[in-house]
Amino acid sequence: VVPQGGQRVMHGLRVIDIMLSYRELSAWTEITRFHLSLDPNSVEARHPTVRYNLAFALNRRALAASDRTTALDICHELVAESDASNDPEVYGLLGRIYKDKFIQSLDSGGEKDYESCEEAIKAYKKGFDVEQNLYGGVNLLTLMFASESYEERKPEIEAICSTLNLQIARAGGCAKITDYWEAASLFEINTVGGTFALANEAAGAMLN
Repeated sequence: VVPQGGQRVMHGLRVIDIMLSYRELSAWTEITRFHLSLDPNSVEARHPTVRYNLAFALNRRALAASDRTTALDICHELVAESDASNDPEVYGLLGRIYKDKFIQSLDSGGEKDYESCEEAIKAYKKGFDVEQNLYGGVNLLTLMFASESYEERKPEIEAICSTLNLQIARAGGCAKITDYWEAASLFEINTVGGTFALANEAAGAMLN
């Protein structure tokens, strides 16, 4: 670490390691403080992985509305950059931030933030188009189910459910699932999709 105008200059990989260590501890404020200690114009501070983890931390901290606004700004910047434009993790985080804003509006009892719901769907869909993974698919389906245009989206919901169920079947189906989160995700997929026989199988896997 070399002092530079009261800020730190560090090797990029070392910066990422420190941020990931804080992330393991859910030390969100420490991540933001650490990032502030770096030269904002340095390669390290501008590294996509460093900025991704800063946005992740700001969304989880969410001490004020500005935390999520800044996190969204960072994600949109990353999406606009060619190196990150096809990264499903960036789209996943972008979707998660909008999803959290939507859920917050539901919990508040006030006006429901369907605009954030739609933005979350858009982000998760882009990520799912890049990589059809379980995490993105489950979130996409749940938000489509909760959206104002659920009825119009039924055919798309059924298609996504079929895609995810096919992936799970190729991997051995419910019988091969040992992870509770995967079983719970399969349950959610098939509850939303209306394929209740598979939902029941997933429920059994959750109890094993």
